[in-house]
Amino acid sequence: MTRFLIRSAFSAIITMLLVSAALFLLVEVGSGDITVKILGVFSTPEQRESYRRQLGLDASPQQRYVDWLLGSDWRAESVVGYNLVSVSNESTGELEWWAETPNGSTRWVVEDGVLYELQRQADGTAVQVESSADAWKTDELGNKIFWGVDTNNSAVRWVQGSGETVYVLTKAGLREEAGDGPVQYIPLKKGMLRGDPGESLQTGRPVALTLLPRLRNTAVLAAVAFIIIMPLALFFGIIAGINEGKFIDRFISITSLGATATPEFVTGIFLILILGIWLKLVPAVAIFTSADAIFENPTLLVLPVLTLTAVELGYVARMTRASMVEVMDAPY
Repeated sequence: MTRFLIRSAFSAIITMLLVSAALFLLVEVGSGDITVKILGVFSTPEQRESYRRQLGLDASPQQRYVDWLLGSDWRAESVVGYNLVSVSNESTGELEWWAETPNGSTRWVVEDGVLYELQRQADGTAVQVESSADAWKTDELGNKIFWGVDTNNSAVRWVQGSGETVYVLTKAGLREEAGDGPVQYIPLKKGMLRGDPGESLQTGRPVALTLLPRLRNTAVLAAVAFIIIMPLALFFGIIAGINEGKFIDRFISITSLGATATPEFVTGIFLILILGIWLKLVPAVAIFTSADAIFENPTLLVLPVLTLTAVELGYVARMTRASMVEVMDAPY
């Protein structure tokens, strides 16, 4: 039994890895240039190239898959030279990456060619202090370089005097930052295996923070629907099975078949029209003003629950009826 469980677990892990690699490859091949989709067709090649580097898309596909799966902090630590830690921002709930230096949790910025440290304080604020002159290192080409963590949660490499222009995407659009931009980026993440699937390219927020409220709402919706569906389905299924061939059996069977065969979106539209628009018993449109909207206004759940109930109730009722008929006809 132990060997079987070990083999099953090993096979499941290998299968998930292969599926994730296959999906990553399909997205890599079929998605095209993601920077065009985000920045628009009127963006310049320089803007797209700058944003591509910020996303880490200049790395090889193999490296990006490993970063997504295992994280990139371990790789960034080898070039930054310090341990990297993620700290939750109390105001946004998002993780911020900092380097653990002798001066405490630190980030860096370059302004007018001068390197500054942002030293994190106990209250979450940061104090800007000019870095020492020997912070810059000389590479094999004779350039003065510095690896550090920037304010956008990336390990970055600055080259002194490079005059690099960076295009930063904001809610208002692209902002040009001329003169002091990094030339190389490693977007920091913990990796899928450590519960960090990365950031959404659509919202710019961590995927985990985007998914968790929706997963909770989905779980609540499924639980409420299950509590309603099971008793009703068992009741109607037993009634139909006991009265096999009679009018009540045919009525329940035809109604169940019709409900199951109707697509969910059609059922939902009819319920919106009848209960939401014509009778005005429940909100026709669910507006989520906060992550806890379904708890603050439970009427938002009525239409989704009724839709799930209408679709799944018929299926479970027919299964129950079939089991009842089989038992009733059994010679024991």
